Amino acid sequence: MLRPCAPPVGGLAALGNAALAPARAQVERPLGARKRSYGWRRVRYRGLLRNGAHLPLLCATMNLRRAERLRA
Repeated sequence: MLRPCAPPVGGLAALGNAALAPARAQVERPLGARKRSYGWRRVRYRGLLRNGAHLPLLCATMNLRRAERLRA
């Protein structure tokens, strides 16, 4: 069953969202890359401790691959 969507935002809330949109775009892009390319849609392990340890490794991998692309 589909959930009803929220009513459209207007007034000051719309202005606030428009002001935050550039910052959100910068944050969402790497998160989307993690989900798309590194399988972060679902977690690999059970429990916060193991997944919390896996996240820095994932970020380090992304940084190394990005550094490799920037050097070329």
